[in-house]
Amino acid sequence: NYVPFPATLVTPVLKAVIDRNSNGSVDFSWVGKDLNTNDKLTYALFVDNVDGKQSPKSELTGLTTETASVVIEGNTEYFWRVKTSDGTSSSFSPIFTFTTK
Repeated sequence: NYVPFPATLVTPVLKAVIDRNSNGSVDFSWVGKDLNTNDKLTYALFVDNVDGKQSPKSELTGLTTETASVVIEGNTEYFWRVKTSDGTSSSFSPIFTFTTK
Protein backbone atom coordinates (compact mmCIF):
# COMPACT_ATOMS: atom_id res chain seq x y z
CA ASN A 1 0.00 0.00 0.00
CA TYR A 2 1.37 3.39 -1.03
CA VAL A 3 0.94 6.44 1.18
CA PRO A 4 -1.51 8.88 -0.45
CA PHE A 5 0.03 12.00 -1.93
CA PRO A 6 -0.32 15.20 0.13
CA ALA A 7 -3.43 17.03 -1.04
CA THR A 8 -2.99 19.89 -3.48
CA LEU A 9 -4.62 22.95 -1.90
CA VAL A 10 -6.76 24.86 -4.40
CA THR A 11 -8.73 27.57 -2.55
CA PRO A 12 -8.14 29.79 -0.74
CA VAL A 13 -4.76 30.30 -2.37
CA LEU A 14 -1.61 31.00 -0.40
CA LYS A 15 -1.58 34.51 1.14
CA ALA A 16 -4.98 35.40 -0.31
CA VAL A 17 -7.04 38.24 1.14
CA ILE A 18 -10.65 37.14 0.81
CA ASP A 19 -14.22 38.08 1.66
CA ARG A 20 -16.29 35.65 3.65
CA ASN A 21 -19.58 34.40 2.16
CA SER A 22 -22.84 36.06 3.23
CA ASN A 23 -23.17 33.53 6.09
CA GLY A 24 -19.63 34.29 7.35
CA SER A 25 -18.07 31.19 5.82
CA VAL A 26 -15.12 30.50 3.54
CA ASP A 27 -15.13 27.73 0.92
CA PHE A 28 -12.12 25.41 0.88
CA SER A 29 -11.16 23.03 -1.92
CA TRP A 30 -8.30 20.63 -2.56
CA VAL A 31 -7.39 17.64 -4.72
CA GLY A 32 -6.32 14.27 -3.31
CA LYS A 33 -4.50 11.49 -5.15
CA ASP A 34 -3.29 7.98 -4.37
CA LEU A 35 -1.35 5.50 -6.50
CA ASN A 36 -3.62 2.75 -5.12
CA THR A 37 -6.63 3.54 -7.29
CA ASN A 38 -8.95 1.28 -5.25
CA ASP A 39 -8.28 3.16 -1.97
CA LYS A 40 -11.12 5.35 -0.76
CA LEU A 41 -9.59 8.60 0.44
CA THR A 42 -10.88 10.58 3.39
CA TYR A 43 -9.78 14.02 4.49
CA ALA A 44 -9.47 16.16 7.59
CA LEU A 45 -9.47 19.93 7.13
CA PHE A 46 -7.34 21.84 9.62
CA VAL A 47 -8.27 25.54 9.88
CA ASP A 48 -7.10 27.78 12.70
CA ASN A 49 -5.58 31.17 13.48
CA VAL A 50 -2.56 29.70 15.31
CA ASP A 51 -0.39 27.52 13.05
CA GLY A 52 -2.53 25.13 10.95
CA LYS A 53 -1.76 22.24 13.29
CA GLN A 54 -4.58 22.56 15.83
CA SER A 55 -7.03 19.64 16.02
CA PRO A 56 -9.82 20.02 13.47
CA LYS A 57 -13.46 20.20 14.49
CA SER A 58 -15.11 16.78 14.35
CA GLU A 59 -17.32 17.82 11.43
CA LEU A 60 -14.16 18.56 9.41
CA THR A 61 -12.77 15.02 9.80
CA GLY A 62 -13.68 11.92 7.80
CA LEU A 63 -14.64 14.06 4.79
CA THR A 64 -15.23 12.11 1.59
CA THR A 65 -15.42 15.17 -0.67
CA GLU A 66 -12.66 17.59 -1.61
CA THR A 67 -14.55 20.69 -0.48
CA ALA A 68 -15.79 22.18 2.76
CA SER A 69 -17.32 25.45 3.92
CA VAL A 70 -16.27 26.78 7.33
CA VAL A 71 -17.68 29.73 9.30
CA ILE A 72 -14.79 31.91 10.46
CA GLU A 73 -14.10 35.42 11.77
CA GLY A 74 -13.40 38.48 9.62
CA ASN A 75 -10.20 40.55 9.74
CA THR A 76 -8.16 37.52 10.82
CA GLU A 77 -5.20 35.58 9.46
CA TYR A 78 -5.85 31.86 9.14
CA PHE A 79 -3.74 28.79 8.46
CA TRP A 80 -5.05 25.69 6.74
CA ARG A 81 -3.92 22.27 5.59
CA VAL A 82 -5.47 18.91 4.70
CA LYS A 83 -4.70 15.44 6.01
CA THR A 84 -5.32 12.73 3.39
CA SER A 85 -5.92 9.17 4.61
CA ASP A 86 -6.44 5.90 2.73
CA GLY A 87 -7.44 3.79 5.74
CA THR A 88 -3.85 2.61 6.31
CA SER A 89 -1.58 5.61 5.79
CA SER A 90 -1.86 9.40 5.87
CA SER A 91 -0.10 12.47 4.53
CA PHE A 92 -0.36 16.20 5.21
CA SER A 93 -0.44 19.02 2.69
CA PRO A 94 1.72 22.10 3.14
CA ILE A 95 0.20 24.83 5.32
CA PHE A 96 -1.33 27.79 3.49
CA THR A 97 -2.23 31.14 5.04
CA PHE A 98 -4.98 33.59 4.09
CA THR A 99 -6.57 36.65 5.61
CA THR A 100 -10.26 37.48 5.79
CA LYS A 101 -11.60 41.00 5.25
